[in-house]
Amino acid sequence: MVMNSQISSKNLFPKTIYWTIVKLFLDNPHQFYYQSEIAGLTKHKNGAIQPVLKHLAKIGFILVKNERSRTYYRLNNQFPKLSLLDQILN
Repeated sequence: MVMNSQISSKNLFPKTIYWTIVKLFLDNPHQFYYQSEIAGLTKHKNGAIQPVLKHLAKIGFILVKNERSRTYYRLNNQFPKLSLLDQILN
């Protein structure tokens, strides 16, 4: 059994692809990333992160910017529960 003093975001939330990507954006709130860059940084395949990015964009957590032939993603700093997520994960 884990004692209260030992609880952190790492053992409260399993390291899933969603949390890994969310944490990437929280740690770099002004950085734009393209999909393959996110895949490399999170060590997940493009096909695995694509639905995650689509979902995070749909709920408004990330912003999507199309430029030339690439799609870029960045944290939406106006997301309603942003400070709460940041407190939980950091």
